[in-house]
Amino acid sequence: MDKVIECTRALGEAITASPAFAEMKLAEDGMAGDPAAAAYRERLDTLKTAHLQAVRSGNGDAAVIYAEMEDLQRLLSELPSVSRAMKAREAFSELMNRVNQVLEFAITGEVRENGGCSGSCSTCAGCAASGSR
Repeated sequence: MDKVIECTRALGEAITASPAFAEMKLAEDGMAGDPAAAAYRERLDTLKTAHLQAVRSGNGDAAVIYAEMEDLQRLLSELPSVSRAMKAREAFSELMNRVNQVLEFAITGEVRENGGCSGSCSTCAGCAASGSR
């Protein structure tokens, strides 16, 4: 059991030392420091509350508020700091999915079909089944 915990700690350290993790943290810090992103998020929070109240009261403004929320969300996602953070999170999520696939293969000897394996190693970025990483 101690070896499992030791290896898990080492895996966690390797993940936090990875370029994907570093980029994600840097991008998130950049987004957190972006005043435009903060203003959009604050406005979105206000609109979410207003939308919920409109839905509950049935006053008909819910659709208008929702449309404004969608527009604001689009504008938010187009900000360079937010776009960078979203891409960095996606890359980190892909890394974690690959880690989980390797763990699953090590434990079960199989990679599930819905685990992202197409069955063609020629298009694979690397997994335990193909022996590449």
